[in-house]
Amino acid sequence: MNIFFSTTDDLDVRANEAVAALEVIRQVYSLSEPALRAGLTSLAFDKILATIPDDYIRNESIELRAARSYLNGMKGLIAASAMSELTGERTFRRTNKEASDYADRCRFAHTFKGSFGLAIESPVGFNDQAELAFIEPTIPFGRKVIRRIANGLQSVVKSFNEDSVSPILEAADGLNANMCSELVSIIDRTEIPRIDIAFVLSPEWEPDVPPPPAFHIDARYRELLKDASARLTTEDDAQTVTVVGRIVNLHADLDPDDLLDADVDRIVQANWDSPEHGLIVSANFGAPFSAAAPAA
Repeated sequence: MNIFFSTTDDLDVRANEAVAALEVIRQVYSLSEPALRAGLTSLAFDKILATIPDDYIRNESIELRAARSYLNGMKGLIAASAMSELTGERTFRRTNKEASDYADRCRFAHTFKGSFGLAIESPVGFNDQAELAFIEPTIPFGRKVIRRIANGLQSVVKSFNEDSVSPILEAADGLNANMCSELVSIIDRTEIPRIDIAFVLSPEWEPDVPPPPAFHIDARYRELLKDASARLTTEDDAQTVTVVGRIVNLHADLDPDDLLDADVDRIVQANWDSPEHGLIVSANFGAPFSAAAPAA
C-alpha cells in the first residue's frame, strides 16, 4: 500500500496528513489503536527473539530459574558487546558503567505469539538524519551492539562446522571473551539444551540490509565457546588504584602489625565508587597491600 503526502512546508497540514495516514493504515490492517502505537514504537528498537522449543516446555511454561538465567545471560552478552564497541577490546575484567547502563536500557518486551518466546529490545531510535547520496548515515550504537552479537553467533556456527575455534578468534567484529562466557553461562544455568534465536532489525536503519540468520544457543557449542573465551582472554597489567569508601570488613588471622610476616591473611572489604565501573560492593584486598581509610 502506498500513501502519498504533499510537499507543503505548512506544519499543521503535515501533521494532519500524518494523522490521516495512520488512520488509513489502522483501518486497512484492522489494527487497534494500541497495536498501531506499539508497532510504531517498535521501529525505534532492534529485537532479539528467543524461542524455547516445545520439547523443553512443560504445561506451556518454563522454570523461573531458566527464564532468570537466560535474561541475566543476555544482559551480560549485550553489555559485553557494548564494551567492545566502546573500547575496541576483546577481553576485559568487568564491564564499565556506560556499557552496563546501555544493557539496562534494553527492554523486555511482550512474549510473542505462536510459541514460548522471550523478546529483548535494543534501542536504536528513529532515523531523522538527512538523506544525502554522498554521506553515509551514522549507524546508532544499539545497531552496532546487536550486529556484533549476530556476527559473533554466526562465527560460532562456522567454527563448529569446521571443528576449529579460528573463525571465532578471527572475527574482529564478533564475540569477545566475555560474550563467550555469557553464552556458556546461559547453556549451563538454564539447563535448556537449545534456545532458538532470531533477530528483527528496525527498518529505520539500513533498510536494504537483510536480517542476520537465525541461531541456536546449543549445548553442543559449550566446549567450543569455553575454548574461545580462554584464548581471547588476556591478563591485564596490575594497576595501582586509590580506593575510598566505607570499610565493611576488616580483620587478620594473626598479628596485623607484623608487616614482615607475608603469610598473614589481612582482609579489607570496602564499598567504593569507581569512576570507571560505578559502585563496587565489597572490594577485597589481601596481603600484601597498603591502604588508607578515613577514620570511622
